[in-house]
Amino acid sequence: MTEKTYLTSSITTTMTTNTLRSNGGTIATTMPAIPNSREPKNEHCLNEPCHKLSFNYYSLRILILFLLGSLTSFIIDHLLTENHITQYPKDIVKLVNTAAWIPPTCGFSAVLVGSLFPLVDYWFLKKPQEFQREWSNVMRCLGGFIGVAYAATKLPWNSNSQVSLTLALISVVLWFLFDRTFHGFVMSVLFSSIGTVFMYVFVSYGVYSFTEADFFGVRSWIPCILYASCVCFGTVGRQLMIVPEEWFEERE
Repeated sequence: MTEKTYLTSSITTTMTTNTLRSNGGTIATTMPAIPNSREPKNEHCLNEPCHKLSFNYYSLRILILFLLGSLTSFIIDHLLTENHITQYPKDIVKLVNTAAWIPPTCGFSAVLVGSLFPLVDYWFLKKPQEFQREWSNVMRCLGGFIGVAYAATKLPWNSNSQVSLTLALISVVLWFLFDRTFHGFVMSVLFSSIGTVFMYVFVSYGVYSFTEADFFGVRSWIPCILYASCVCFGTVGRQLMIVPEEWFEERE
């Protein structure tokens, strides 16, 4: 064997051998272990597919938000119609003394608000909103929202402006007690404004009407009711963890 051939053989042996062990003159070669690409990367996927877990996770929470929004719409609409604040056409389809389109509309709105609030927490806070994160506080917030609607419809007021100023203050207090985030305040104002515009459109097309309307065809305190509802369902969405904690952990 020439020197050149010996050198080439040595280089080849060095490149292809991972470990050389000498034992009584015998050389054993050990190759590196090749990872099995078929092994699952997530242990919980062994028992149940990940996509199925995700579907179950979100579907249950969305259903809860939808049902909660629909149920509260019955209460609010009953307060409005019982006190002759809103009126519907006589030929409108009703569902338990409520216009049939109101519960699903409020249900989808609750899903939208309850999903967007934790999503914005994810983008701006980069961590779950921990303030008042207990179901007892969520129930108090829900009671506060219904209380705002009850005060607007049941208590004697001298004028709509008096109701508007009082409810605006109460709604901000509700935000301070259960939210306290700047983006939560802005989103509640934005959604309540959009909701008021939709109400104006519905009134314009005769879907329903407000008695003693003093603000673009609606009562001037209606935006306060919508604002309180945004704070309420945003709090519910955060408590339900529409955005899983794993999302926040991945960003850290």
